[in-house]
Amino acid sequence: GGRFLCVLDPDGQSDMGDLLKTYGVEWHPEIVADPENQGLPDEPQIFVSNDYGAHDAVALFKKQNIRSVITRSGYFNQGAVPPDMDVSDVLSSGKTSYATAAASTPKPTISLDPTKEPAKTPPPTTATKVNGPFPLVVTVATKLSKPTDKDTKEEQDKQKETAAKGIRLCAIGSADFVSGQFANQGANIELAANMVAWLTDRTNVIGIRAKNPYEDEQKRKIQIDDK
Repeated sequence: GGRFLCVLDPDGQSDMGDLLKTYGVEWHPEIVADPENQGLPDEPQIFVSNDYGAHDAVALFKKQNIRSVITRSGYFNQGAVPPDMDVSDVLSSGKTSYATAAASTPKPTISLDPTKEPAKTPPPTTATKVNGPFPLVVTVATKLSKPTDKDTKEEQDKQKETAAKGIRLCAIGSADFVSGQFANQGANIELAANMVAWLTDRTNVIGIRAKNPYEDEQKRKIQIDDK
């Protein structure tokens, strides 16, 4: 019944992979690049995207075509999703994106027991290129039936109570998404704030916030009357 915001990084030491896999999300630390939408010359790992999914947190960005800036991000795949869970892609890379899995040289397995056959060392792997698009921000939530006008008030209250106790999880594939030099560009900070609002059931504040806290200040002043 908990809520979890997981901001990962391809260069991080912990990937929370076992926890995410429990809920049907597979993490890939290979860095995504998109040469067609790159934000800087010769920097395909820094690119922009407006490939938003069908999620309340990004509905306005999708409608107004506001892009997010992606910097050195890994990606996610759907694995074995539990039957009582829904996995949604919130933000994805474009069709021209790709990721490259690094080559690896496995270490030989050494056994100190002379009676056992020595284990075979897996063959080395070569670098492989995988084509996108890739989910870069995903959510997991307990499946819930939405209240309808035909439901009685008791049924609607029960559904709201179930929603409050349900699991909600959001995973972001780049720590730079919310803290890097481009975090204030595009929709990054607003999207992260909307994800927190979604996680904490504060969907009434989901939207696009003003960049300038003093913008339209006169409209927001509170006038106190004599009472």
